[in-house]
Amino acid sequence: MEKREELIRISSKNASKDLLTFVSHHKKNLADIFDGFTKKQTEDLWAGLNQMCANTLLTLDLTQDDRLEGEMRVVLETMECFVMLAQTTIKQPSLHISPDLMSTACVLHELLLHMPSSADRLKNSVSSLFEEWWRLGLEGRFDLVTNTLIYLLQRSLSHKGNASCVKRVWTLHSALEMVDMTNESSALFFELLQQTVVNSNYLSTEEGRRFLGFILTLDSTLTDSLHRCIKNHIPTAPSSWMERFGEVYFRAWSSGSLLTEKLENDCIQDLMNHAVHAQRSLAPALRQVLAYFHQQKKKSGVDAMLLNLYEPFLWRSLKVANPEVRANATWVLVDAFPLLDPDFNTEEKDTLLQKQFDLLLMLLEDPVPTVRSQAVLGVFRIMSLFWELLPSVTIKNIVTKVMQDLAFDSASADVRESVVKGLITLVDNHLCHLMLKPILPQLQSHIHDTSEKVRVAMVNLLLKIKGVRAIKFWEVVPVEHLLSRLEIDSAPVVRRLMTLLFPSFLPLDKSEQEQVPRCVALIQTNPGAARVFYRYSQHFMDVQQTANYMITLCRRILECIRDERKKQESRDNSLSESQNSDEEEELTVHNTVVMKGFVEILVILWYNISAKLQESRHKKIEQDLQQKFCLAVPEMLKTFEDPEISLAVILLAGHLPSSSVPVLSRSCLSKLKKMTVETEESLYCCLLEAKCKWNKLDDLLEVIQEWISAGLRGGKKEISAKKGKDKRKSVTFAEEENRSGPVLAVRYLTYLITHPVCRAAILSHHVQELQDIQQQLKQCMSGVQTRLEQTSNVLNDEVLTQYFVMYCRLTLLLQDQEKFEGLSALVAVIDWAEESVLPWIHSAEEEVKVQRKRSVTSSASRHDLCLQILKSFLQVCSNCLLVGMATPNFVLKFSKFCTNILSSDDKWSLLSDITSSLYHVTEFVLSQEEEDSESSCELVELLSQVLLSLQRKSQQVPESDNTVTSSVRAPLTETLTCVYNRGGQVTLKQSLTSSVITTILDELTQASVKGSLELTSEGQDCLPPVSSLLFSVISRKTKTLRTFLAELEYRVQSCPSPDLHSLHGCVHLLCSLSKGKASTSGIQECLEAVEKHLKMLDPPEEVEKRSIYDTVTQAIEDCKKNLSRS
Repeated sequence: MEKREELIRISSKNASKDLLTFVSHHKKNLADIFDGFTKKQTEDLWAGLNQMCANTLLTLDLTQDDRLEGEMRVVLETMECFVMLAQTTIKQPSLHISPDLMSTACVLHELLLHMPSSADRLKNSVSSLFEEWWRLGLEGRFDLVTNTLIYLLQRSLSHKGNASCVKRVWTLHSALEMVDMTNESSALFFELLQQTVVNSNYLSTEEGRRFLGFILTLDSTLTDSLHRCIKNHIPTAPSSWMERFGEVYFRAWSSGSLLTEKLENDCIQDLMNHAVHAQRSLAPALRQVLAYFHQQKKKSGVDAMLLNLYEPFLWRSLKVANPEVRANATWVLVDAFPLLDPDFNTEEKDTLLQKQFDLLLMLLEDPVPTVRSQAVLGVFRIMSLFWELLPSVTIKNIVTKVMQDLAFDSASADVRESVVKGLITLVDNHLCHLMLKPILPQLQSHIHDTSEKVRVAMVNLLLKIKGVRAIKFWEVVPVEHLLSRLEIDSAPVVRRLMTLLFPSFLPLDKSEQEQVPRCVALIQTNPGAARVFYRYSQHFMDVQQTANYMITLCRRILECIRDERKKQESRDNSLSESQNSDEEEELTVHNTVVMKGFVEILVILWYNISAKLQESRHKKIEQDLQQKFCLAVPEMLKTFEDPEISLAVILLAGHLPSSSVPVLSRSCLSKLKKMTVETEESLYCCLLEAKCKWNKLDDLLEVIQEWISAGLRGGKKEISAKKGKDKRKSVTFAEEENRSGPVLAVRYLTYLITHPVCRAAILSHHVQELQDIQQQLKQCMSGVQTRLEQTSNVLNDEVLTQYFVMYCRLTLLLQDQEKFEGLSALVAVIDWAEESVLPWIHSAEEEVKVQRKRSVTSSASRHDLCLQILKSFLQVCSNCLLVGMATPNFVLKFSKFCTNILSSDDKWSLLSDITSSLYHVTEFVLSQEEEDSESSCELVELLSQVLLSLQRKSQQVPESDNTVTSSVRAPLTETLTCVYNRGGQVTLKQSLTSSVITTILDELTQASVKGSLELTSEGQDCLPPVSSLLFSVISRKTKTLRTFLAELEYRVQSCPSPDLHSLHGCVHLLCSLSKGKASTSGIQECLEAVEKHLKMLDPPEEVEKRSIYDTVTQAIEDCKKNLSRS
């Protein structure tokens, strides 16, 4: 009682601070305080509160900044007290809405939208008050809902909006029926409602989609506006929104409002029409929207509505000339199938169904592969869903057509893929299995289809069949065929084949007695497939399972070895031949194919898990494997005599400590030293890899150094060492096999620095030795210089070239090592090449002319040596640029070097190699963040030299010979493409364009002088070879072509003294452009510039020049006509 009287006294005294204190102290029991109020007390209370609210608002400055502090904050807290008291009042059982309470509520309602954003908590409290007011259906609720709705819509659409905001909007949705959407005062409502249909908060919640469906039926003008808004967002909206849009339309249609007919004709049918006639990229999104209607066909009225809306245009669209429209209509028919009206009688339904079947059969024979492909998928989908509805005759016709014609459609891999994919869909229906069993083997050859996606689809079909009890996948495609594809196919196919075959050939849930025979069967059927199978097995087994399987195979090999020894001990010399043949059929060490397969599998499996075995959690597994194989590997080495098995065992031994295989580890070096140049890589790579894993490369690297020294001496014996020198440094080739050492040194080094395992080992422990070898190989440059200056063939040219290449490769490999400047060494090589090699590049011909007595063969071989050295070095430097090791200074030096080569090489023998280098230089220059003028100038100079050399070289061969341009086509195309396709570097593009124009005009001018310019064909085919090559790149993009034509126009206009032949070449180029398919923009301006210069020339009196003058004049007229037509 005292608290009630105190609250009334505070309100009557207009003491806002006391009210704030009272409410903060009694916040939790306000409901108890109000529970005892009489009607008179309630009126007195709100009379005082209304007056207090009015006085408080007079101090409220709504223009204040969002940061409200001090007294302003107190004012807002006081307003929150009024809201809290109002909420408590309207929740009382004996509710009386006094005029003063209503007046206070109206004031708050008017202020709701004008409060600053920092008063968000107060605004939310006011909104909650009016939401409760509306929910309780209290007097005056219609006066308090308008601004509340606007506030809630704004809040739900802001960054603070969430699902709870949308639910609050939905609770007030019925109030929207009072809003007149045609009135100008409802413009804000109109705008907010438009935003809701493309807002994720509304589309992702159930209440939001209900609200959107509701507002679509409020007003016809609003419906049109919302429909346009949704259509505009369909191309860019997320895929997940499409079905939600469909649900919104369906909720609006099924509400039974007065706008149902408008929704059908102006919205739903509009979407249907667009789904059929839209572009291929947009049609799937529209079909997703309509899919919600197609999924609701069980509901009353949907079938009839779909038929009424599709019928006016769908049947016609399936027969139009545009194949994209036919393809879209095919998908729509499949999605909506069957289109029937439940009110039709049986005869009408059968007629309409047969019409749709006939259309589908017609689509299967469509001349466009895309339509046939989609028709196949659609037909199989219909058969899977409506198998019992289809007549047996229709099923037979469809299956016959598909399996006899479309399954082997040679014109389109998409159609063949669709057939297989369609059958996958059909497998889902168990009623189809009886029909599928005899026809699926007809697709056996599809596992060998030339198209990868067809093979992928075929394996997916087999995976689907694997889960069907009535059909066995090996009856569809024999296992032998699957294994042959497993051996040679691409990764996508192999991964699926492994999923199909792994449980059959390596059942992890079976015992050893079942696993080993299946492994034997796999090896005997296809050893190559077995290797691939176990290489991919790491994706199906963990480390422990792999180790267990390896131990199982190892145990089986040891059992075979022991059995063989027992047989040898007890073997009787009088055994019959039949007994011997029986032994061969058993699993014995004499079964070379299986034993080789076992060992290779062990190597592959160990390689699969080698990285994981280095982890601490798998160390125990590694120890168990090494313990087992330390006993097995020596036994294998003693038993197996087959060289391939021995190599595999050596690879296996590389995973073990060298002390466990002492004989092998000590004999590796001697075996490597006995190799010859005829030895295949497979015979020495396993030994090198094993030595790297054992970290025993010191002796081998020492031998390699000795061999390199011998190679640099030309194979001669080393002269006896002087006193004080170690005699062990002397090298002799008394034994024949040692003569291959210089070549083997390069081969061994190549394998050591290229194989991942060997490269990691040698860079980890033998960097100093590599640096010593690199310095030793550096002497080859002196050897090359000596060889070029002398006529004798003491030094082997091939060995010198190999040593030089290896020196450059080691220089790059050691670039990242401490205190080693690899790029500086390459720069020194460039200086050496310019000084010692380039002068000899064309000396062979001159020497033959000057000194007839000297050996021509010697001069030619020196020329070849120069070319090989330079070609190899260009490739090394290009690789340096490719992997990102170069610097701007190095690139600048290298570009100048390439330019110098072109200037020295009269026969342009290295043109293709320099063009490839040009591409890598261009990539480097374009990748720099800031444009370097010096690098850009050098790049343009190099391109100009390449084009000039290409032009001169093409003039020395017949016009029918395309080998000159074909050798540089790819790198030159890539160079120009990367320049024009990237942004920035405007100056560089202009310079390159100018260089290209110069080359083209020079070639065309020379052709005009020779009289070989004739427009015999359309497009660039009538251009000379170099011009045709350059223009094929320029004309690929309209923007690039416009840049070219603008530069050409400037070139023509700025020419002070035009030449008739140059004008002829320019007009010839423009005519070929106008006749081709290139964009005509810019050609007219160039023609006008040429015509202006032509008028400056007097008609020549000479017959030949007069003929050219008339030709140019006529060509300009013809070109203008071509442009006017286009």
